[in-house]
Amino acid sequence: MEYVYAALLLDAAGDDITERTVTDTLERVGVDVNPARVVAVTSALQTIDVPAVVDTLAADFPADDGDGVPAYVYAVLLLDEQGTEVTGRRVAETLESVGVDSERVETLDSAAETILADSPAEATTDRPTATIRYVQTEQEFEIESGDTVGRAGADGLTATITVRDTGEHIAAIQMRFEKDGDAWYLIDYSLNGTYVQKGDGWQRVLCDAGRERLSERDADYTDLNGEAPPELIRLREGDLIAPVHPTYGVVFEFQPADGRP
Repeated sequence: MEYVYAALLLDAAGDDITERTVTDTLERVGVDVNPARVVAVTSALQTIDVPAVVDTLAADFPADDGDGVPAYVYAVLLLDEQGTEVTGRRVAETLESVGVDSERVETLDSAAETILADSPAEATTDRPTATIRYVQTEQEFEIESGDTVGRAGADGLTATITVRDTGEHIAAIQMRFEKDGDAWYLIDYSLNGTYVQKGDGWQRVLCDAGRERLSERDADYTDLNGEAPPELIRLREGDLIAPVHPTYGVVFEFQPADGRP
C-alpha cells in the first residue's frame, strides 16, 4: 500500500503521478523501491477513478474544508506502512518533500495519533494473494495484486518474478496480475503476447504496443480464432498461462489463494 499512498500524496499535493515522482517520494521515506511495482501502480491509476478513491477515504479522514483528504493523512499512512516511527517531524519532512506547507497542520504529532487510531480496517488486513506454479520447474510463487512476471537479466525494469529465457522473447515485464473484488486479472505488457488456456483452447492476450509492433511488421497479431486479442483477461482456478506462445516452453498454472473460481 505504500506505493498507493505515495501516489495519493502526490495527487493531494497537486503533483503529477509519474514513475519518477512516485519513486522519489518513496525513496525519501526509506522505501527500497521496486520499479516494477511503481509501473504497476502508475499504470493502474490511469484506469482507476482516483477522485472516487479519495471520496471513500474522505469519509474517514475529512479535510477541514470538506474537500477531499488532507495531504498529511497520506503522509502519515505512507510512513506507517513503511514501518517508520510516525512523528510530527517526519510527517512535516514528507509533506515538504512534495511541496506541501506543513505549517498548515498545527499539531502533527496528535494528528498522526488520531489518524492511525482511526485507520480503516482494510488498511491493516492481509493483502489478497494467489499462487502461480512454474510447470517446467515445479516452482511456486505467491503473488499479490500488482505483481509482474518477466525475463531474468533483461535490460530496464525488473519484474517481481523473473524466469530464465535464453531465446529472449519474454519481455522484461511480460504480464501483470491485478485483483478486482473477487476476480483476478492478467494484463499483458509484452510485444509478443501472453496466452491463457480456457477449456480446450488458448486465448491470446496482447497489449496495444504489441499489436502496433506486429502490425508494423506485417505479422499476425490476432488470436487463435483470428480475432483481435484483449489486453487483459480474467483468470480462474487452474488456468494455464504461457508467455509468447503455448509451445514456447514456459507455462504457469494459476491458483487463487481463497480457492474461488
